[in-house]
Amino acid sequence: MDEQEWLLNGRFVTRVVVARDATPARLVVPDPRWFALQKLWMSAQPKRNPLKRAKDAKQGIALPDAIQ
Repeated sequence: MDEQEWLLNGRFVTRVVVARDATPARLVVPDPRWFALQKLWMSAQPKRNPLKRAKDAKQGIALPDAIQ
């Protein structure tokens, strides 16, 4: 995705979770620290939809607390 390629720099988190139908599902997600920075950066972009910028800022601030 445009402007998100730097998320590849972090360490991906890989987990196996149980789906609703009780089958295993493998999740591979970006490093949450980098993802929080990405959300904060997106919230500061003037071209971003104002409603999404507010949501991005809230997520970028809340994510480090969730990581701890």
